[in-house]
Amino acid sequence: MTLQAFVALSARAWTLTVLSLIATGTPARLSPLATAASASRAALAASLDRCVELGLLTPNTGHGHPLRPAFALTNPGRRVADLAQQLLHALDSDEERILVRRSWTLPVLVALDQQRSFGELRRILAPITDRALSITLKELRNARWIQRQSLDDGSRRQVAYRCKGRGQRVRDMLAAIVEL
Repeated sequence: MTLQAFVALSARAWTLTVLSLIATGTPARLSPLATAASASRAALAASLDRCVELGLLTPNTGHGHPLRPAFALTNPGRRVADLAQQLLHALDSDEERILVRRSWTLPVLVALDQQRSFGELRRILAPITDRALSITLKELRNARWIQRQSLDDGSRRQVAYRCKGRGQRVRDMLAAIVEL
């Protein structure tokens, strides 16, 4: 999966949760998924639509009612669903799960395959805004998933970021499916 496709996937808060639930046997219909995720039907409908757009889910034409569609995982969807299940299972707290559901958390972690400056991250993650990147970096720093280092080469001071601890473990899991 390309980084751009992964950004599109993570832009909806519930997509990884939806894929994980389907992988664990929850019926791939809106109502059971909304109940299992404790999320609104509107949010899950948007996440299901995104998964269909990305080719991870396909409408299951042999089942369900036209007003209550059912879905099935595609082959790429199975791979991402398995990863989503592993990732969400590896998180210890609700705070970590909430952090992972934010739009730019996972793409920023993927982009931190090495120490990078703010400008490098902004270029790699285009179309991220400066504000979104700043907020995401601050949240990841507060969670102790990344480290901020000040590099002083004499003529100018530059700040760089790199993954650490839980952030590095999550990043390593994501590296299996995302091409940078």
